[in-house]
Amino acid sequence: MDASKQASAFSTYSPYGFAYDCLLNITGTGTLDVYYGGITESKSNLIASYSVSTAAPNLPQLLRGVVRTYVLTGGIATVNIKRYGYFCNHIDKNMNGFITSREYKTNLTLPYSQDSLYYYSKGLFNYTLNLQTVDLSQNKSLQLTITNNKTNVLNVVYNSSNPPMLNTVLSGVGNEMDVFYKADYDSKKGGFYIDFTATKVKASAAKTYGLLVIFAILWAPFF
Repeated sequence: MDASKQASAFSTYSPYGFAYDCLLNITGTGTLDVYYGGITESKSNLIASYSVSTAAPNLPQLLRGVVRTYVLTGGIATVNIKRYGYFCNHIDKNMNGFITSREYKTNLTLPYSQDSLYYYSKGLFNYTLNLQTVDLSQNKSLQLTITNNKTNVLNVVYNSSNPPMLNTVLSGVGNEMDVFYKADYDSKKGGFYIDFTATKVKASAAKTYGLLVIFAILWAPFF
């Protein structure tokens, strides 16, 4: 992409948001803005903005929606994208990113009853989840899980009767993180947005964490 004289842009498309982009890396110079949908003057549907020279810690990143528009300004850059999410769902280094539903910021009504996302790591990682916004109206629910070898470390379900405390960090050490968003099939969905991190931990640190959790459970009845 050459934006040395004026902005350069391209879009990708997937019907009903079933497929998605994995933004693997960006090299060069400039700023890359990513929109769910087309370019808007208000930038109300801007989902991410990357300074190309410092983007590495935030990539790879899974990008959803029906249309994704990439806009480069002020430089020349190579943008490496893979369709579908294997390289975004399999974590082998420290990451800072975000997770969204298909229709988040799109103002579209997409037909589905469950939206599922799975993240797997090579070895143990400390996952953190920070829920920023979620639509839980009309029988919708959001489930967040972190597991270690299929054993739950974190398992919470939010709905209208059990709403979340937004901008609160949840964490756990494991090798899998899953997100499930459920809704009536044809309902209007506002979706969700979650900031997340994954930080590699040593096996010894994970064992210590597990012992602390067990200790806390055993001693809880005495307080």
